[in-house]
Amino acid sequence: VSLVHAVLQNDRIYFAVKDLLLQLLNDEQVYNELTKLVVQLGEEREVVQATQKLLTESAHRTLNDPEVLDHSMEFATEVVGDDVVQRSGGEALRNTVGYAVQPSGEAVLAGLGTMIVAGVLHFYLMRGHGGSPGAAASAPRR
Repeated sequence: VSLVHAVLQNDRIYFAVKDLLLQLLNDEQVYNELTKLVVQLGEEREVVQATQKLLTESAHRTLNDPEVLDHSMEFATEVVGDDVVQRSGGEALRNTVGYAVQPSGEAVLAGLGTMIVAGVLHFYLMRGHGGSPGAAASAPRR
């Protein structure tokens, strides 16, 4: 690695290597083979695990960075203090809660049907058989 770094310090060699790499990448066959290699590497379990670990650690370091935390707090303060955001956020929250507690059409129809049947039975038993539901069962038939 140090040899490559030392050699690339020479501008003539650096530009020659850069031109060679660009020519190779612009070659369709080289590009296709490189693409296959990247896909194969991406399918290896060890590579996926290492990539996930790297991304997780990077995200944690970024989120724990004091500057990022300061900017996040400033942003959150501005967003929470914005009247338009408060109104639209409040409306979205009301709609969400309303949707969550709103009964479905089937539940409303089932409840309505149950109430109608209960009402019909109540009036039938109360008016047709002596005024109490228990009386209907014990009333003599005429």
